[in-house]
Amino acid sequence: MRRIGNTPILKENEIKRVFENPKRISSDSFILLYKDGKEKKVAFTVKKGNYRTIVERNRMKRILRKLFVENESEFDKNLNYVFIANRKILTKDIEKLKEEFSDIVKKVKEV
Repeated sequence: MRRIGNTPILKENEIKRVFENPKRISSDSFILLYKDGKEKKVAFTVKKGNYRTIVERNRMKRILRKLFVENESEFDKNLNYVFIANRKILTKDIEKLKEEFSDIVKKVKEV
């Protein structure tokens, strides 16, 4: 099974389940959808229609994966997470993105 850090990647049917009535937290650069699951799993996506090239979409996903791996231990063990990148992620420096990501982590813990 493929992993991001130590966390397994969601399969297609699991991603669809997360999109059905998820809990949602938004930041300026990305959206986090999450839902109860049997174990912690994660997926990263970008809406295809908004971006010119696959290179941009892949870069956005790489940035999100990096942020997740750095904060992996902070996420609850029994939730499934889907991160959706926004174009603004390409224009911000990594320090601002780390701040946004840590704010999202805090919000998830509060819920």
